[in-house]
Formats: sequence, structure tokens, C-alpha cells
Amino acid sequence: MLSTRNLALGITLFIPATVLAVAGPGGKPSRRGDRGAQMFERLDQDGSGTLSWDEWNAGRIFERLDENDDGRVEASELPQERGERMLERLDANHDGAVSRAEAEAARRDAFERIDADRDRVLTRDELEKARAQRRTEGAASRLERLDADHDGSVSAAEFASARGARSGGGGSDLSDAEIAERRARLFERLDRDHDGRLTETELASVR
Repeated sequence: MLSTRNLALGITLFIPATVLAVAGPGGKPSRRGDRGAQMFERLDQDGSGTLSWDEWNAGRIFERLDENDDGRVEASELPQERGERMLERLDANHDGAVSRAEAEAARRDAFERIDADRDRVLTRDELEKARAQRRTEGAASRLERLDADHDGSVSAAEFASARGARSGGGGSDLSDAEIAERRARLFERLDRDHDGRLTETELASVR
């Protein structure tokens, strides 16, 4: 069984995460929520308003990540900022890659955890609750990783210097100066009360 933190990574990388965004914060429509609703409808092949395991599993993205089609997803095929953590937590046999079986195990475990009433189908409400839980757990994980002095918040310096901090977009061809600039802009955007520090609540707004 995957840990809660591993589950968040499994949802992010081996499950169509867009389907979790069935609504924006507070249940209000959002652009991402609209995409989530469209994804839900595409996966809901029988039009029942719920997702069975077969429908959920059909939305996997393993094949898109497995660029060389060898049935294994290696660090080089994973998003740069999360590849190493992904392998560490989901690579059950420690062979340096996530196999199709390991990816499916993550999807199965996620399905069972999201299915709160154990009726073997996922509702929109269950997916929305999973989305909220994922953001909360992701914020806690980011705070633990970025808070170098363990004071319960993240300073601009900690955010800028932390390995793997989100840069707000862009690829691996960015220069150090460009990455630093993007991180600074992201920090300012997240720091809603403009106190120069990011709380767990503010980190939860990272998408």
C-alpha cells in the first residue's frame, strides 16, 4: 500500500490529474476545472456520472511518459523536478525505473483510496475531495522540503535556493538567471500577505 505522500505523486504522474480538478477552489468553475469536467466526461464511457476501475484505468498516461516504449519509465522520462522523488517512492523493486505494473499498482491504490464509500466507482464529489487532499498534502511536503531552518515557513532565500523548487514554468534549457527570476516571481505571487514568507496555506496554491 502506498503512503499518503506516495499516493500524491502517483496521482500526479500516472493518473490523469486533470480529472481531479472537477471544480476550482470552493467548488467554483475554473479553466482547469472545465478541463477536469471534460476529462471526466471522456473517461465516463457509459455516461453513468461515475468512473469505474476500467474507465479510470483507461485514462492512464504511462504510455505518454514511456517515450522509448520499453515498458519502463526512467528518471530521464519524468518531469525534471520530481523524477528522483518519483523513482524513490514508486520504484518498488529499486531497479531505477517505474514499470507498467508499478504504475498500475499506484493507480489501483489511488482508486481505492479515493473511493471513500467503497462502492467501486468514483464520483465527482470523491474526486473533488481527493483534489483538495492532494493540494493539502503537497503543501505539507513542500514546506518540509523547503523550510531549511524549520521555523514553519519558507523565506524568499529558502525558496530560491532549494533544489527542485518550482520555477513557474519553462524547461531545462533556462539559464540560472532565468530560473532565479521565475522563482522570484512565483514567490511574490504565492506570498499573498506580502510578509516575505510562505506558509503551508500559501504553498497549497502551487499547481
